[in-house]
Amino acid sequence: DLARITVSEELNTLSDIRHSLALACLALTGLELSGQNSVVIVCGEEHIVMDRSMLTLYDNGAQIIQEGENQ
Repeated sequence: DLARITVSEELNTLSDIRHSLALACLALTGLELSGQNSVVIVCGEEHIVMDRSMLTLYDNGAQIIQEGENQ
C-alpha cells in the first residue's frame, strides 16, 4: 500500500515553503493516481513517507487575507 515517486535532487534547492508545497502536491497526486494509502517521495538519498492524514486539504488563509484587506 505504498506508491513511490522519485524526483531529482533539484527539489532540495527550493526554499522551505516551495519545498513543502512541492512535496504536498507530489504526495496528493501520487495518492490520487495510485489509489494507495501512502506515498514515498525519494530525492537522492533522502526519502519521506506521507499519507492523507498528513495533508491539510482545506486552507482558508486566502479568506483571512481578504478580510484583513477590506478593513
